[in-house]
Amino acid sequence: MSLSPASSRKWVYGVFVAGLVLLSLIGFNPALLTDATSQGVSYVYDFPYAPETGLASNQLAKLKAYLPELEDIVSALRKTTMIDQPVSAEWSASIANRTLGFQKVFVLSLPTRPDKRDSISVQASLTEFDVTFVDGVVGSEIGDKALPYTMTGRVNELGCWRAHMNVLQMIVNQNIATALILEDDADWNVGLKAQLVQYARGARYLQDVEENAVTRSAYGDDWDMLWLGHCAAFTNHTDKRRFVIANDPTVEPVGHRHYLEEIPDMSTWDHPSNDVNDTRIVFRSAGGVCTAAQAVSLEGARKALYAMSMTPYNNPVDWGYQNLCNNSEAHFSCISPFPTLFGTSQPAGALNRGSDISSRDGVRPEAHSSKTAFSTRLNIERLILGADKFKSQFPWGAGEEMTYDEITRGVGHAEVLP
Repeated sequence: MSLSPASSRKWVYGVFVAGLVLLSLIGFNPALLTDATSQGVSYVYDFPYAPETGLASNQLAKLKAYLPELEDIVSALRKTTMIDQPVSAEWSASIANRTLGFQKVFVLSLPTRPDKRDSISVQASLTEFDVTFVDGVVGSEIGDKALPYTMTGRVNELGCWRAHMNVLQMIVNQNIATALILEDDADWNVGLKAQLVQYARGARYLQDVEENAVTRSAYGDDWDMLWLGHCAAFTNHTDKRRFVIANDPTVEPVGHRHYLEEIPDMSTWDHPSNDVNDTRIVFRSAGGVCTAAQAVSLEGARKALYAMSMTPYNNPVDWGYQNLCNNSEAHFSCISPFPTLFGTSQPAGALNRGSDISSRDGVRPEAHSSKTAFSTRLNIERLILGADKFKSQFPWGAGEEMTYDEITRGVGHAEVLP
């Protein structure tokens, strides 16, 4: 049976659309949907004249004219579904994905520092997640008119602030539900994904989410910022709940916890006679200092972009985030771990290679990582070679070498302080 030209056009177009809809319903992977659209569009553009379908070349040309409209529809659908589609009750499995349970992982990095991009690319690849680079900003290139009213500051601090505003703007523009923002010197333990599962259990507990409840984010849906990498952590003293992860060999020994400002009271779990003290807590935070790693929700990005760019503002970016977390009227919900989950790494060579904000004299003879025990950066060679044991920076604590299972043995439970 030969189809009429009109019927043929409707049939091919209908099959194409139906296939895309089916893909969107099975597993509902927005990235896969976009890829399928792109491939399908390319296929139809290259579709030859087929006598058995009755499609003449002019009719096929009309069909192809509809394709840009179809791509726009799918793009709009993709934006919507990224916000509205909940994860399954097996939420912890999503943390094992290529974006650590977030929609995107961004890395802020100056284009002039490809060495840092090399390092964090290898680190992320070996610990099985994907990153998207967002160009850092040179502070001297920011025009005065682009600064918030009252804002002054060192040129490099201005560049750091604007880079964070740019990635927040990207999150808002693209309707990204959750994103992890890393700076390009970030480091983490080799067992990061398992650590994040325990952290997520704590975050969900603090949001009154039942263990197996369905949520859009694996980390719960009632947060603005997860301050995962910091060099100080202020406590919200109105919430006495703590999620306590004991027997965790990735925790820094007490004598090596060098933080710049306030840290939580750990006296309930740490003991002066014990240099190991292997307990990490998850708690409601009143902010922090340093920005090695933070996750933000779409709502959090909107609030932060407004407060730190659209109103009078004059602080380094981390203190801007801290003020939001600490201001009850801002309704900005922050959850932190202590000790931190992300640290920073510094390469061998001149000390000033380690920072794009400050400059130091001297030479570092070998690479170093701060606030990590089983540093990914310092274990890169072992990871590349497929070793089954990884080296700790604190061998007198939990042990000089451990397997992945030993490193990730910490399991959390809920406690309420008196």
